[in-house]
Amino acid sequence: MSIHQPRTDLYTVIRRLGQGSNLQFCLDAGHELSLPAASSKWLDLSPNGYDFFRGQTASGEGSDPSINGIAGGRSSAEYLSWAANQGCKYDTTIETWMNNLHKAAAKFSFCGWYSFGAVNGLQALFGTLASQGGSSPAGIMVQINGIGQFGFVAQRSGGTASFLIDSSLVASPGVWSFCAGTVNEAGGANASFLQLSGGLQTFNAAFSSPSSTAAPSMSIGATGGNVSAGVYWPLLSGAKVACLAMWESRVLGPAELEAIYQSTRSRFGV
Repeated sequence: MSIHQPRTDLYTVIRRLGQGSNLQFCLDAGHELSLPAASSKWLDLSPNGYDFFRGQTASGEGSDPSINGIAGGRSSAEYLSWAANQGCKYDTTIETWMNNLHKAAAKFSFCGWYSFGAVNGLQALFGTLASQGGSSPAGIMVQINGIGQFGFVAQRSGGTASFLIDSSLVASPGVWSFCAGTVNEAGGANASFLQLSGGLQTFNAAFSSPSSTAAPSMSIGATGGNVSAGVYWPLLSGAKVACLAMWESRVLGPAELEAIYQSTRSRFGV
């Protein structure tokens, strides 16, 4: 089942499809309650209230992505746009469910609409991974690599990857793309997958010696804690993010994420 309503926000689609169970947050730049005009935060439409700063803090600064469109417009013209070293950091201490993403038996799904300004450098769609190498803490990152491949990495404490996939799904710059996926660490072969618009790739997401320690924070359009430092793989200049939703302790199957894609794609002219 899908719902073809070009002006419907992501949260409404999720609820109407009956996919609200274990939804952790849903952010939509086209909804007036999620991104009011000149808002310093991107506000969660779910009852959980997991809000993100527009930038590093609630203060106006260079790390703030820019608001575009009209609050409540629910069209492809409503989004946050990225310049250099920008992102949206979680507005308080990292939550337990966010720390589960890199651990054994991790189970989560996500979906959102992104447009990439370029695909010639590593960039994070979102993540909790702060850095790599040395004594770096544990975390995860959903990413586009330096040749445009859609991927996912989980890192254990000390900076070593416990899992990495760079899929065969390749992003194109300057177009709206539905970026989604499911990670089911204990699910076995083909239980996890990445979806890039109409493309799908399954995989076995078994982590190697995953850490049980905490990640520093979560960010959107960057990763980890300090989105203004320029070292946490922010989206490249010209990127746009319209919406993002995440589920944890539950995994959505390909048909469920495909239904969200089909129900939201007309809003983005796809």
